Amino acid sequence: MGLIAAYFGKGYDGREIFDGLKIQQCEQFKMHLNQHNVIYMTFSEIPGECKELPAIYFPD
Repeated sequence: MGLIAAYFGKGYDGREIFDGLKIQQCEQFKMHLNQHNVIYMTFSEIPGECKELPAIYFPD
């Protein structure tokens, strides 16, 4: 999980990651900490033989 998801994401308690960092001194830090829905996507696991996407992803 990246820092953005750890900070914004509702599904993770990110307080420990930011403990002792200057960001905690910002007025808005607690206002946004773990208050938003975050979608995590990775493209590192795309099969090597995948050269192009099927036409269904690019309708005319």
